[in-house]
Amino acid sequence: MLQTDNSAMATGCASVTSQPDGPPVVHTIICKMKASDLDACLMVWWQACMVGHSFLPKSVKLRQWRRLRDGQLNVANTWLALDDRQVAGFASVSDPSHLAGLFVAPAHQRKGIGRQLVAHIAAVAGALEVDVYQANQEARAFYREQGFQTVDRRFPDLDGERYALLRMRQKPELDLGANGGSCLRWVGHV
Repeated sequence: MLQTDNSAMATGCASVTSQPDGPPVVHTIICKMKASDLDACLMVWWQACMVGHSFLPKSVKLRQWRRLRDGQLNVANTWLALDDRQVAGFASVSDPSHLAGLFVAPAHQRKGIGRQLVAHIAAVAGALEVDVYQANQEARAFYREQGFQTVDRRFPDLDGERYALLRMRQKPELDLGANGGSCLRWVGHV
């Protein structure tokens, strides 16, 4: 179950409480990234990549890390997940609805933080799409659980490397509602 205090969204922060499948309850603050958060985000990114992108050579990860450090992360619309005032994860949106990256520190994974970030950004930006390495089975499963489906495959990746990317998009579901009228509702386990 996910509960969000949306009144704080206008100020750039939201308080979220998650209880994925029972205790413990994780209380996370989601807020906009500031320039002073860059080092913490880069650390989270590196830690998460070492686990989730183990198929990439270290040279590729270093090149991507430098690009983030040198401005790509600062330019993006980036939201942080703070757990006990520490950056536990972050997500960046490069276009109005393209999730450019979602990274959660390994020590904070499987606590609902990724779901909270996706739900928060979808509430702000609308239906999302994301590019995921085909080799990253765990990320693909995570996004499917959030209501994403694969719509395209690209090879090589955005860096020209030999790794295939899958474009995944949140899928709409027809909801007839209580009065029988139709509207689109975005499906996701949040």
